[in-house]
Amino acid sequence: LAIGLVVDDAIVVVENIHRHIEEGLSPAKAALVGAREIVMPVIGMTITLAAVYTPIGLMGGLTGALFREFAFTLAGAVIVSGVIALTLSPMMSSYLLNSKVGAGKLSQRIEQNMEGLTRRYEGLLNKTLAVRGAVLIAGLAVMAGIVVLFSGAQSELAPEEDQGVIFTQLRGPQYANVDYTTRYTGEMDKIFQKLPEYRSSWFSNGEGGQNMAFGGTILKDWSERSRSAAEIQAELNAKGSGITGMFAAVFQPPPLPAGSGGLPVQMVVRSSGDFRQLYEAVEQIKGASWGSGLFVFVDSDLAFDSPEAHLTIDRAKAGELGISMDAIAGTLATLMGENYVNRFNYFDRSYDVIAQVPQDKRVTPDSLNQFYVKSQSGTLVPLSTVVKMEMRPQANQLPQFNQMNAATLSAILEPGATMGQAVEFLQSQPLPPGFQVDWLSDSRQYVQEGNRLTVSFGFALIVIFLVLAAQFGSFRDPLVILVTVPL
Repeated sequence: LAIGLVVDDAIVVVENIHRHIEEGLSPAKAALVGAREIVMPVIGMTITLAAVYTPIGLMGGLTGALFREFAFTLAGAVIVSGVIALTLSPMMSSYLLNSKVGAGKLSQRIEQNMEGLTRRYEGLLNKTLAVRGAVLIAGLAVMAGIVVLFSGAQSELAPEEDQGVIFTQLRGPQYANVDYTTRYTGEMDKIFQKLPEYRSSWFSNGEGGQNMAFGGTILKDWSERSRSAAEIQAELNAKGSGITGMFAAVFQPPPLPAGSGGLPVQMVVRSSGDFRQLYEAVEQIKGASWGSGLFVFVDSDLAFDSPEAHLTIDRAKAGELGISMDAIAGTLATLMGENYVNRFNYFDRSYDVIAQVPQDKRVTPDSLNQFYVKSQSGTLVPLSTVVKMEMRPQANQLPQFNQMNAATLSAILEPGATMGQAVEFLQSQPLPPGFQVDWLSDSRQYVQEGNRLTVSFGFALIVIFLVLAAQFGSFRDPLVILVTVPL
């Protein structure tokens, strides 16, 4: 890209010097006259081209980090080429050019063809300008078409890239433990191993909670497989949905580094209200997302699926049986509270003693029938006689974002859907008053970086307009140039 830019100035200077040599001036005189005639246009061209790239180099964030070297390299190359075109090129022309340069048959034939093309273009231009009204209408139509096409173009953070790796995130029910999670990640691993492109796989169970798991598979080298990672991802998503014990989301690593990681689309809904309101709002968005056709997987980190036991003590009955509140509390704390009791020494090592009944004896509310509390007379009374248990669903966690209650909606895009479509759809969803939206992962990068290039392009146009206005001493001529370039 830089090669075509850096030779433009030198070509203009050498052509002008060669024109003066053909008119009869000596090479040295032609070099001086030719360079002086176009010194200001060359400076204007150089500044204009440098002004296009410099604003991009001054951008911050991820976009600036990606394009800074590119922008400053091109701007520096253009400036150096302008200096060379006004210094080295005239000097070399005075030594190398003469009136016989270009006298060859090939050069003459090319020159004749160019002159013929110029005459035909001049005639066509004269005929076109004779109907200026039609020209203006066509020009306005083209300009309007540029606006329409630009506004209708799909927007994306970065093109998807086949990196030879596919990730998966699995989430089980809230009551699942690590053994439960390990069982179903084994099923997902079997699906990985059946892939013709499979090379290896891994899983990290308990990542983010006992019911969560994160893993992935490394595919064979690109030369050893015919399918792309996107095609394999679609197959894994279809097969992963058949795992009934856990939700499996399959996705590729982001093409650009994202700070938070996780699924590519993550919308954070936060509010100062309670978690029940957050849950209801996010569930509405979740349902709309499933029906939008933009996502193959949608989930939320907030769910009221965590069973919580509420114990109600019958104080009257406990008093009749001679059971104190302290005895009931002590029994529950000892059998189910995982409280520290004591330490014991074993081969010169100290170990904590934590009392708790086995897991299979505290799974259901009926387990209370197996617990006994001692009355004042020393009689053992079943705990269920004076205690009633009621199971209520509670939030699985109490997440916060920026010191506010929050819930994160995570999603994977449907093949063919863009990040711009997903973000626009989610932003259009209604929320109760006082609710705010933030973003994580790739979607955060898209929201923060998506329009920065457009803003930089606008500033570059302003700088170019001012440079051309200073060069031509007019505001009309730069406007004509800037309008005719896209046409």
